[in-house]
Amino acid sequence: MMRRWGTLAVIAWLAAGCTTPTQLVVVVDSDYAVGTEIDTVDVVISSAMGRDEHRFALAETGLPFSFGVLPAVGDPEPVVITVSGMLSGESVTRHEVHTRFLPGRRLQLDVPLARACHDDLEQESTCSDSGQRCLYGACVPAEVDPETLADATGELPDLFDGTTPSDAGGPADAGPPPPADSGPPCVAGEQCYPGVPCAVGRWTCVEGERRCEMVMTCEELGATCGEGGRCQR
Repeated sequence: MMRRWGTLAVIAWLAAGCTTPTQLVVVVDSDYAVGTEIDTVDVVISSAMGRDEHRFALAETGLPFSFGVLPAVGDPEPVVITVSGMLSGESVTRHEVHTRFLPGRRLQLDVPLARACHDDLEQESTCSDSGQRCLYGACVPAEVDPETLADATGELPDLFDGTTPSDAGGPADAGPPPPADSGPPCVAGEQCYPGVPCAVGRWTCVEGERRCEMVMTCEELGATCGEGGRCQR
């Protein structure tokens, strides 16, 4: 499912009068229920030039939603974008990305606030302690090369489209669920994560076995990266 960007959330960070097209368009989505599991999203944007904070009420924005980040100066200085899913003022899950602007480019940066990261608190802590970020339950580099980001098109992608909800069970022919120590539930429809082309960073069922394993590239699935960044056989 895709949605057009609205005008409800634009951060002109430290550059209110700037007309440059240089921008990061951050798309935020989550598989948490709005209102009962997360109700706001807190954003902190920082670099050597300063720091800005903003809070988005999900009752107004819904999910997914987007906001724009403009550089303070024309140089492509490094920027850290921290997005936290909150409930009643308490942090539920957190996603931090380190990247840069590309002069003259309007780039899309996807930030999925995934239940898989919060449900396994040890995994989330392990990622953070090692200077990485948790993405769909996997530790991946916090640094995102802006050259790997696609140009913003005006569409709002569903960052959890095609996944199996945590309470939906596995495929009909998958047999009994895997043991509790075999990792998060298997996920159907792997999706490439931003920053590393054709990397999925999700769990997939191992054919013929009742366990899951981490798959990091489409090639490992015997697939290619197709339209919308999805692995296709």
